[in-house]
Amino acid sequence: MGEGSWDGRVWSSPVAFRLAPALGEPARALAEKIAGELRGESGIVAVDVRGAGVLAVTVAAPGEIVPWVLGRPEAAVAPDRGPVWPDLPRTFENPGFLVRFAHVRASAVLRWARELRVPDAFTPGALADPREVRLLGMLAEFPSRARKPYTLRTYLERLADAYHEVHERVPALPLGDEEPSAAHASRVRLARAVRRVIGDGLALLGEPPPPERL
Repeated sequence: MGEGSWDGRVWSSPVAFRLAPALGEPARALAEKIAGELRGESGIVAVDVRGAGVLAVTVAAPGEIVPWVLGRPEAAVAPDRGPVWPDLPRTFENPGFLVRFAHVRASAVLRWARELRVPDAFTPGALADPREVRLLGMLAEFPSRARKPYTLRTYLERLADAYHEVHERVPALPLGDEEPSAAHASRVRLARAVRRVIGDGLALLGEPPPPERL
């Protein structure tokens, strides 16, 4: 996907503007070429070119972003500069705790999913709750945020806050005697993507590896 923003099922990307100067082509013409290559790809419903060269990619389901996030190379680790945020107090008012605890919660989901034998499967359309769609949109923003360190801290705070809401309101793990479903399996994969992005984001900020348990 690359740099861009997510709006429901539509990914808008200015990638043609970024590549055009180096390739010596007008952004609009380059965007049309990229659109032609993307059309017909699995999971993509339509690709349009808007304005002077903005790509608008409509996917079959917002959850398509999850395998893309997990398939990206890991972020380069910045020199260790120590914690960006203080560890205490351990309340949601402390951004450091908010972000690190999201990583802890996502890690716990992965551990418990193995214990509860949630299938290792993924169905993009199962991630349809509006809170999940909002979180997916934030995950899609990571590449562009990673290029702007001055916005990365705020981005990680927003992402963590969105994940806490999903974790609490849209359970990834079966409750009681409930059997694991395709939705549970897909939410576990979503937790893995959140864990990955938070870990990569903190590494880019020069933070030590985030905790998996508190």
